[in-house]
Amino acid sequence: MRPNHTALNREIILKTALTILDESGIEALSMRTLAKHLNVKAMSLYNHIKNKEDLLNGVVEIILQEVLIPEPTSDWKKDLRRIACSFHATLLRHPNVIPIISTHSPVTAKGLEQAEKILSILNGINKAGLCAFSLMHIIVAYIIGHAGMSLTSQQENKKSNEKQFYQDEENLKTLPNLLNAFQNLSQRNIDEEFMYGLNLILDSL
Repeated sequence: MRPNHTALNREIILKTALTILDESGIEALSMRTLAKHLNVKAMSLYNHIKNKEDLLNGVVEIILQEVLIPEPTSDWKKDLRRIACSFHATLLRHPNVIPIISTHSPVTAKGLEQAEKILSILNGINKAGLCAFSLMHIIVAYIIGHAGMSLTSQQENKKSNEKQFYQDEENLKTLPNLLNAFQNLSQRNIDEEFMYGLNLILDSL
């Protein structure tokens, strides 16, 4: 059931925007489409959302709220691993949000609170200020990048067929290293690959 005008608030608007993104992608998200889904006039949205940019920042906020961030423990690697895995899983649940979260830093109060929690874990290993911020940026960039590339790989695998496989294999005969990798792609485990890269980053700290 769509909310009426009196029930409208920022959280409902943002969650509806995320639903539109999940179902139809960024191209389908407009203030007019959003208003139609909410069964309200488009102008009423501006009582809660400043503009399209504010809407996208709000979507980032909603996504970050899905990321589980534990209270810091004595095992900082375990803490960061749990956060990274939760963030990665969240992005895979909402693939159409990846381009948005790649270009929009958390700027809302709730989004900044999540960033603060991550920085507090890094502070526990004597990483603070700009150093901690840079490390957080590196970890987040890895998670977003891997999630995006994983989805691309999955989409390509769905489109591939046996005929295409042999055509590609023929083209790669002069590129032995690529051919060897190509022939073993079926053994690739995206989740293990993600954890391997994540552990390399965490071990370097």
